Amino acid sequence: MTLCWSCRRALGTMGCPWCEYDEIEHRVRFEPVPGWTAKKQVRVHGMTSYTVIRCPLYLEDEERSVEGYA
Repeated sequence: MTLCWSCRRALGTMGCPWCEYDEIEHRVRFEPVPGWTAKKQVRVHGMTSYTVIRCPLYLEDEERSVEGYA
């Protein structure tokens, strides 16, 4: 499981380059966060994703907390 799912920034409203919406290109940016510790993965149809282990922008969301991540 990725650290992102327990982060307040995961909804794209608090400045995460991974999930931030680009108003000009009308798409989510999906740009890796500088300073991440993450494992790159290639998913279905060649889509690239990451399992994030540590992130300098992480803000714990108590409502979506994932035990063992911080």
